[in-house]
Amino acid sequence: MADICPDRATLELLELSAKMGARFSYREASEVLATFLPGQKASRFTTLRHRTLAVGKRIETTERHQHWHETLDYQNRKQLELDMSDDPASEFVFNVDTAHIPLVRHEFGPTFEAVVGHCGSGARSSSPGPVFAFEGTRPKELKAVATPALKRQGYADRGTITVISDGEECLKRLSGMLPQPVMHILDWFYIAMKIQPLAQLAATAPEALASLGESIERIKWRLWNGQAGRALSLMKELRRDLREQEMVSIWERRTDKSLETLQTYIRRNTGSVVNYGTRYRSGARIATSPAEATVNRLVAKRFIKKQQMR
Repeated sequence: MADICPDRATLELLELSAKMGARFSYREASEVLATFLPGQKASRFTTLRHRTLAVGKRIETTERHQHWHETLDYQNRKQLELDMSDDPASEFVFNVDTAHIPLVRHEFGPTFEAVVGHCGSGARSSSPGPVFAFEGTRPKELKAVATPALKRQGYADRGTITVISDGEECLKRLSGMLPQPVMHILDWFYIAMKIQPLAQLAATAPEALASLGESIERIKWRLWNGQAGRALSLMKELRRDLREQEMVSIWERRTDKSLETLQTYIRRNTGSVVNYGTRYRSGARIATSPAEATVNRLVAKRFIKKQQMR
């Protein structure tokens, strides 16, 4: 035991404590090290913290270097594809999301952007796969992490590859970095979240626009069935009807603003709107809920908070 590197042993002890559900502080870890490694206790627990972070940084750099040198066959796979259109288990799905994580524990302090995701089977009933996360949205980093994750899931030039995200440009680039063909899907949860304010406004619509609620339901139905073009046409008609009103009220301005937000979002991601109803009935994934849950856990760990939102 005397030959074990103290900072490496600390890292392993902290990892073990996390798996067991315990929560070690650096001061407690220092005392545990003094028990197992007599005479090698750090004079201050801050020294132990710096050593632990330095070891973690070296391990992270080594793993990143290995990922950058792992290769995956990027040849066109159309001639290798099998007919498995109705089998969600044959689909490899990337659930990816971004998070702005505070550098320090202050509500309005500086933050850094991180990409969090899962790579696993396309079936909703199956495991979303192991999590991967890294700082920043650099394309080289995204490719270096995503391709080995796909390989570890058993990808061998066969099967469908799908990327599900909230439509951010940095995440949509992932589709072009993976073996082709790849399909990008806009997360249905984000579409529904932009429709919800319109449904609430429709409940208080004036008599002249009493049919707004039915129109919002028609927009939702068209998007659910992959008819992005028809949904955009209906949104355009609704916005025109709002502008033709003689008296423009605050309610009409809010409704027009919400319609504009949804219209812009769908227009920018028209090619990523699919038939969600068909995918849902077949048991396939339509949202990035696994990645969202992981992001919530990461932010909760950072804030050491119990509630979901802050």
